[in-house]
Amino acid sequence: MNWNSVKSFLSSAWEWCKRYWQLLIGALTAAALFVLFRRRKSDPELTDRVITASRDEINAVDRSHQIESELVDAARARRDAAAAQIEADSNQASAALDSRRDERVKELTAVGADDPDEITRRLGSLTGIRVQGGDR
Repeated sequence: MNWNSVKSFLSSAWEWCKRYWQLLIGALTAAALFVLFRRRKSDPELTDRVITASRDEINAVDRSHQIESELVDAARARRDAAAAQIEADSNQASAALDSRRDERVKELTAVGADDPDEITRRLGSLTGIRVQGGDR
């Protein structure tokens, strides 16, 4: 190899560097960052702390889900108990009203057993239903 060929190669390499300087700067920056931030040996103590912290976080999330589930179940139980009590009270009140209505109907039919128009008029006034065509 002679000196002219080396000189020619270096000249064309310099022209290439001037033309693509951004590529060279990017490659040099990446290499410098790699050298600065690489770790030569791993830190087992740090790894153990990270693993322990991760497990503690997972356990805390699991416990919070468990507590939430227990609270939701307790709220559902209270709601179901309240709904059952309301339904029982409603059924009892409805039964009491039905029995009072039946007693009142028996009283009205006993008083005017011979006059159906009178019974109809009294039942209409009791229930709030208007009776029409009573003058036959």
